[in-house]
Amino acid sequence: MKYPDRFPAFVAKVQDRLHVGAEAYGDRSFERPPAEIVEEIQEELEDVCGWSYCLWLRLEAMKQRLGQP
Repeated sequence: MKYPDRFPAFVAKVQDRLHVGAEAYGDRSFERPPAEIVEEIQEELEDVCGWSYCLWLRLEAMKQRLGQP
């Protein structure tokens, strides 16, 4: 595994997200029907793709300003 020293930070971030979710949703996520969880994951992946596109556009603009193709 590359960068094993960074893995604990990743795990800590996931743990933090689980705690935030537990507080926001009353820790009911573990009882949700699987179909709802699949839908939630799909929506999250769509969000990641959308944010990636936003960042990609900004990086493309930066490259153009730097005179890169």
